[in-house]
Amino acid sequence: MGSGMSSWRTQARAIFRRDFLTDFRYRLVFLISLADAGLILLSYAFLARVFGDAHPDGFAPLPFLLVGIALTDSLTTALVCVSQGVRHNQQAGTLKALFALPLSPARLMLLSMPYPALRAAIDFVLFMGVAVALGLPVAAINPGATILVFALSVAAIVGLGLLSASFTIAFKRGDPVLWALGTITWLLSGVLYPVDVLPPALTRVASLLPTTHALAAMRSTVINGAGLAGVRADVMALAGFAAIGIPAGLWIFTLAVNHARRNGTLGHA
Repeated sequence: MGSGMSSWRTQARAIFRRDFLTDFRYRLVFLISLADAGLILLSYAFLARVFGDAHPDGFAPLPFLLVGIALTDSLTTALVCVSQGVRHNQQAGTLKALFALPLSPARLMLLSMPYPALRAAIDFVLFMGVAVALGLPVAAINPGATILVFALSVAAIVGLGLLSASFTIAFKRGDPVLWALGTITWLLSGVLYPVDVLPPALTRVASLLPTTHALAAMRSTVINGAGLAGVRADVMALAGFAAIGIPAGLWIFTLAVNHARRNGTLGHA
């Protein structure tokens, strides 16, 4: 048992170090991300003035928009990291060698999860820092509930990232999964406007998206200081998405890798 856990830790550290070094080679991206956060949030801070006295979902317009953008962009980072890590190895010609290691595809992807989670957390902290500078109140934030909601939100989105990575393995081309998820999230999850303004049919679709529950819970814990009891339904939904999505995503990813192996296309970019 001890040696098994030690093996997992060693492998996880090696994969984390690989992903960090790959990312750090493009450290200018971090600076661009910070500038991007400032510009995006500033534009929506101006947009908040258009709301006037309206209170979407009972929240003041500025906090509603700032928290929505901060969380959505951070979750997008996690989603992209999962998929692009596979795509990078595919383009570099190292994917076949990677899957030649004595690790199952599911275990390899599971060990790759910490870095996307860390990148998402860094982005969230950056965005929230800029949001606070633009006027997001901090006095009401419930730190413990906020951290748990964020962790569950990332876990819920990772399963979708695995679907995206599976498409990349199977079809060796640009991934429409990322585009579709991004578009649907911005349109239906309540990033810029409340979900209840959607037609009833789309409202039902929105309830099936993890980002809808993530945004609702995060706004409550950050803006209203809600505890876990106040966001129980959304937290349970996020936990359900994670509990189903990650094993399903790992299974589908394994199928995609085995399919590519049978066709002899695993090493193709």
